Amino acid sequence: MGELVERVDERDRVLGVVERAEAERRRWMHRIATTICRDPMRRILVLRRAEQHTRFPGHYDVMVGGAVDVGESYEDAAAASCPRSWVPTSWCVSCSSFCAGMGSALSGSGCTRP
Repeated sequence: MGELVERVDERDRVLGVVERAEAERRRWMHRIATTICRDPMRRILVLRRAEQHTRFPGHYDVMVGGAVDVGESYEDAAAASCPRSWVPTSWCVSCSSFCAGMGSALSGSGCTRP
Protein backbone atom coordinates (compact mmCIF):
# COMPACT_ATOMS: atom_id res chain seq x y z
CA MET A 1 0.00 0.00 0.00
CA GLY A 2 1.27 3.48 -0.86
CA GLU A 3 1.38 6.69 1.14
CA LEU A 4 -2.00 7.51 2.72
CA VAL A 5 -3.55 10.99 2.75
CA GLU A 6 -6.83 12.47 3.87
CA ARG A 7 -9.16 13.29 0.99
CA VAL A 8 -10.97 16.56 1.81
CA ASP A 9 -13.80 18.69 0.45
CA GLU A 10 -13.65 22.37 -0.50
CA ARG A 11 -13.94 23.32 3.20
CA ASP A 12 -11.08 21.03 4.24
CA ARG A 13 -13.41 18.49 5.87
CA VAL A 14 -12.11 14.92 5.74
CA LEU A 15 -14.03 12.66 3.34
CA GLY A 16 -11.84 9.61 3.80
CA VAL A 17 -8.36 8.16 3.66
CA VAL A 18 -6.95 7.27 0.23
CA GLU A 19 -3.58 6.53 -1.34
CA ARG A 20 -1.77 9.70 -2.40
CA ALA A 21 -1.18 8.32 -5.90
CA GLU A 22 -4.92 7.77 -6.34
CA ALA A 23 -5.73 11.26 -5.01
CA GLU A 24 -3.33 12.76 -7.54
CA ARG A 25 -4.50 10.53 -10.40
CA ARG A 26 -8.17 11.33 -9.77
CA ARG A 27 -7.39 14.97 -8.92
CA TRP A 28 -9.07 14.69 -5.52
CA MET A 29 -8.41 17.42 -3.01
CA HIS A 30 -6.02 16.38 -0.26
CA ARG A 31 -3.91 18.20 2.31
CA ILE A 32 -0.41 19.50 1.69
CA ALA A 33 1.86 21.70 3.77
CA THR A 34 4.64 23.87 2.41
CA THR A 35 7.33 26.11 3.79
CA ILE A 36 8.91 29.19 2.23
CA CYS A 37 12.26 30.28 3.67
CA ARG A 38 13.26 33.97 3.64
CA ASP A 39 16.38 35.50 5.09
CA PRO A 40 16.42 38.72 7.17
CA MET A 41 16.72 40.72 3.93
CA ARG A 42 13.46 39.03 2.79
CA ARG A 43 15.18 37.12 -0.02
CA ILE A 44 13.51 33.78 -0.76
CA LEU A 45 15.46 30.53 -0.75
CA VAL A 46 15.16 28.88 -4.19
CA LEU A 47 15.71 25.12 -4.41
CA ARG A 48 16.30 22.84 -7.36
CA ARG A 49 14.10 19.76 -7.27
CA ALA A 50 15.87 16.40 -7.50
CA GLU A 51 16.01 14.73 -10.90
CA GLN A 52 14.36 11.67 -9.30
CA HIS A 53 11.20 13.61 -8.36
CA THR A 54 8.09 12.38 -10.16
CA ARG A 55 6.70 15.92 -10.38
CA PHE A 56 8.74 18.65 -12.05
CA PRO A 57 12.16 16.95 -11.80
CA GLY A 58 15.09 19.35 -12.03
CA HIS A 59 12.88 22.44 -11.86
CA TYR A 60 13.38 25.29 -9.42
CA ASP A 61 10.94 25.81 -6.56
CA VAL A 62 10.45 28.29 -3.71
CA MET A 63 8.45 25.91 -1.52
CA VAL A 64 9.49 22.83 0.41
CA GLY A 65 6.80 20.44 1.55
CA GLY A 66 4.46 17.65 0.67
CA ALA A 67 1.38 15.75 1.68
CA VAL A 68 0.13 15.94 5.26
CA ASP A 69 0.09 12.48 6.87
CA VAL A 70 -3.22 11.08 8.09
CA GLY A 71 -3.98 12.66 11.47
CA GLU A 72 -1.03 15.07 11.24
CA SER A 73 -1.50 18.81 11.68
CA TYR A 74 -0.56 21.27 8.94
CA GLU A 75 1.88 22.89 11.35
CA ASP A 76 3.70 19.64 12.15
CA ALA A 77 3.90 18.66 8.48
CA ALA A 78 5.25 22.08 7.48
CA ALA A 79 7.82 22.03 10.28
CA ALA A 80 9.00 18.57 9.22
CA SER A 81 9.37 19.70 5.60
CA CYS A 82 12.06 22.28 6.36
CA PRO A 83 15.13 20.68 7.94
CA ARG A 84 16.51 23.07 10.53
CA SER A 85 20.02 22.34 9.28
CA TRP A 86 19.21 24.31 6.10
CA VAL A 87 18.17 27.62 7.61
CA PRO A 88 17.42 29.17 11.00
CA THR A 89 13.86 28.59 12.26
CA SER A 90 13.13 32.31 12.08
CA TRP A 91 13.53 32.20 8.30
CA CYS A 92 10.68 29.74 7.70
CA VAL A 93 7.12 30.77 6.89
CA SER A 94 4.72 27.82 6.97
CA CYS A 95 1.84 27.62 4.53
CA SER A 96 -0.94 25.08 4.83
CA SER A 97 -3.07 24.23 1.85
CA PHE A 98 -5.27 21.65 0.33
CA CYS A 99 -4.99 20.93 -3.35
CA ALA A 100 -6.78 19.10 -6.10
CA GLY A 101 -4.00 16.85 -7.33
CA MET A 102 -1.22 17.34 -9.81
CA GLY A 103 -1.29 20.47 -11.92
CA SER A 104 -4.20 22.12 -10.15
CA ALA A 105 -4.22 25.43 -8.37
CA LEU A 106 -4.31 25.48 -4.59
CA SER A 107 -7.84 25.62 -3.27
CA GLY A 108 -7.14 27.19 0.08
CA SER A 109 -4.19 28.40 2.05
CA GLY A 110 -3.01 30.20 5.12
CA CYS A 111 0.50 31.20 6.12
CA THR A 112 1.89 31.53 9.59
CA ARG A 113 5.32 32.11 11.08
CA PRO A 114 6.34 29.24 13.40
